[in-house]
Amino acid sequence: DTTVATTAFVQANGGFGVSQTWTDVTSSRSASTTYTNSTGKPIQVVIQGSQGSTGTQYLTINGNLFTVQTTVGGGASTTYGIIPNGSTYSWTANNGGAVATWYELR
Repeated sequence: DTTVATTAFVQANGGFGVSQTWTDVTSSRSASTTYTNSTGKPIQVVIQGSQGSTGTQYLTINGNLFTVQTTVGGGASTTYGIIPNGSTYSWTANNGGAVATWYELR
């Protein structure tokens, strides 16, 4: 029975967000650097970038572009996504965009 098997798996391993906490990883993350999720679970990333002028911010997962946020006239924009276990991910911005804060649910 797949319901029994699924219930046993969730009880043993937890579901997404179970036994995970939001962690501020800003000091250990940089724009245009590729990281690998090796936590054994999917994680969620929430990255706030700042732009000095109009620009675009990108989240790339396993080489695929998934999220694009554009700021007009500068300011901040938040980019987020779910990173499967074992996947690579990076955040980049053009026009001088920089990481303001980077949190991961891990």
